Amino acid sequence: MTTYQRRRRQVLGLLGAGIGIGVASGSASASAQPGEDSRALTMHATEPSLRMAWQATYNGVGVDAHPGSVEHGQQGDILTREEIDAATPGLGATAVETCFEAQFAPASEAFGCGGAGPVVDLTDAAPGDEGSVAFDLLLTGEPGLAVMRGRPCGQSTLDAERDVVSVPFDISVVPLQTDFGIARPPPGQFPLSGRGDPDGAETTPMLDAALAAVVHTGALDAADPTETVLVEGTLGEVLTAVAAGSVLVGGDPAVDGSCMAAESVQTVRFDWSIPDSATVDADEDSPTAVALGFEAVPCDAEE
Repeated sequence: MTTYQRRRRQVLGLLGAGIGIGVASGSASASAQPGEDSRALTMHATEPSLRMAWQATYNGVGVDAHPGSVEHGQQGDILTREEIDAATPGLGATAVETCFEAQFAPASEAFGCGGAGPVVDLTDAAPGDEGSVAFDLLLTGEPGLAVMRGRPCGQSTLDAERDVVSVPFDISVVPLQTDFGIARPPPGQFPLSGRGDPDGAETTPMLDAALAAVVHTGALDAADPTETVLVEGTLGEVLTAVAAGSVLVGGDPAVDGSCMAAESVQTVRFDWSIPDSATVDADEDSPTAVALGFEAVPCDAEE
C-alpha cells in the first residue's frame, strides 16, 4: 500500500466516524468570501478551546498515546491539513479542518485518572527510571492561553472517576476528587503528598527524589524549534507550580499578540526522572501518580 493510499484510508476513516454532518460531501456552514483565506474559516465559538494529542513514555518505551496506532502505547501519524487535502481532493476547507481536528481529543474530556488522558505513574518507579508526556495542543476559536493542570491519583480518586464526568477547571486551583466530594485546595498547594487520601500525609519521598520539568518545544511544524523551560525542579515543586495555574503556554497575557493563534498547534513536554543516587521509600503501598492535562483560557484571563 502506498503512502498516499494509507493517508486516504486514514482520512476516510475520520469521515466515517461521524465527525460532522455534511463533511463527507464537502459541504460547510461557512464559505470563503473573495480574498479571504479559506483556512481561517472556523465553526467554533469565539471562546478559545483546546484539543490535544499526546505520547507518554516510560524508560523510552511508549505506554500511552492519542491518536493510537496498531502498536500498543505508540502514537499514530497525525496528518497535516495539506496531507488531508491531498489525500481526498474536493473536501473543502471546513471538512479538511474538521478531519484535522478529529485527530486530537477534546482537552476537557482527556483529563483524569480513569484512563481518558495521560497519567504519570511512579508507583513502581526506581532510581534510574525516567519518562515523559509529549503534548500536541491544538487551539480553536479565539486566540488564548493553554494552562497546564494536574490531579493526584490515589485509589479513592480512581474509583470515584470511573463513572463521573470531568470537573470544571478553575485557573487558580486544581479540582480534586476525594472521598468527600470535590475539594479545591488553596492556590500553590498540590496535595499529592496524600495521593488521594483525604486525611493527608507527610510529603512522600518520591516528590522530593524525582526531578521534573515542563518544556515548551514550539510549534508542531516549526522548522527550527527552540525549547523553553517553563518550570523545573523536584517533582513536588513542578506540581506545585501546576497547581497554582502558573504553567502557561502561549505567551504573556499582558503582551498584545503573544497568545496562541487560533488553529495553531504548540508542543509541550513533561519530563520526569529519578536520579541514580536518589533514595526512594520502597515500602510505599499507595500509588504515586498524577493525571496531566491542559485548559484553554482567554488571553485576558489574568489581567
